Amino acid sequence: MARTFSKLYGFAGLRVGYLVAQPDMIKTLSQYAVGPMSISAPAIRAAIVSYQDQAFMQEALKKTLASKQFLYDTLKREGYEYIPSATNFVLFPLKMDGKRFVEEMGKRGVSIRNWEFNNQHWCRVSIGRLEEMQAFAEAFTQVS
Repeated sequence: MARTFSKLYGFAGLRVGYLVAQPDMIKTLSQYAVGPMSISAPAIRAAIVSYQDQAFMQEALKKTLASKQFLYDTLKREGYEYIPSATNFVLFPLKMDGKRFVEEMGKRGVSIRNWEFNNQHWCRVSIGRLEEMQAFAEAFTQVS
């Protein structure tokens, strides 16, 4: 089981997280890491303090889930299917060329990513604050 502090704890830039696994799996995965203590002491301390702040975590989770539901509702309203997500992003198939979609959203101040898989263009939207999701929705409504 791997967990990141990226979104819920507000540590996207610090790249803090943890892994719980059997020793053999940890050994296998360790070849892809710099080392067990490859993050700074201030980042470790911040992670410990934030992990212990359950009230903040619950409020952040509540806001994140509300933003995700807003995105789901926006996609449904515009006639799009999506892959339900337990992560900090949502994937959905596009109804146009992915490169064009990214460019059009960019013209409206929204930065997103797209992929092509199995001859289908997909969009990946990171879950942000409700205001950010509203900005996405406004641009998306114009482009879709």
